[in-house]
Amino acid sequence: EKKGYYAWNGIHYFLYEYELALQGSEEQKITYDTFIKRNSIEHIFPQTAVDECWQTSFDTYPSEQRVKLKNSLGNLLLLSVPKNAHLQNKCFDYKKRHSTASNPNEFKGYFNGSHSEIEVNAYTDWTAKEILERGIKMLNFMERRWEVRIGNFDQKKKILFVEFLQIGEHQLNIAGNEN
Repeated sequence: EKKGYYAWNGIHYFLYEYELALQGSEEQKITYDTFIKRNSIEHIFPQTAVDECWQTSFDTYPSEQRVKLKNSLGNLLLLSVPKNAHLQNKCFDYKKRHSTASNPNEFKGYFNGSHSEIEVNAYTDWTAKEILERGIKMLNFMERRWEVRIGNFDQKKKILFVEFLQIGEHQLNIAGNEN
């Protein structure tokens, strides 16, 4: 069905484990029970990307490649159901931080969410490069966490369904990733 990692039956467990790794010794923001009951999986680059901000960043890719990018591991984020419903297809800058309708001095967004949200908030933009970069970081975490060897950079791009990207390992900020 071309749903990539979004349809993977282990995605909830993996995203939760990744959240714990990002948490380190900091305060736990999400328990597994809470995640299963009240949290969802957000497509950062949305499934229905109609806003100009998304068109500008992703229109150079044919439809089939956009679907692969949307459902690639690096584009998926553990997020509460209410927050996911609110953010929907909005632009990345809005998802990162925006004022609430009821109080212009109150802000919501990735910046004050789960450890995974805070990680994504650190990115300036959200393009295919960031999806690949985060996906590689997540696969590197998977290798360390379960002591498996996934492969080299090109093999990881293929596993992430983004082998078509003309982005080299040297163009990414993945050195020193200790998640």
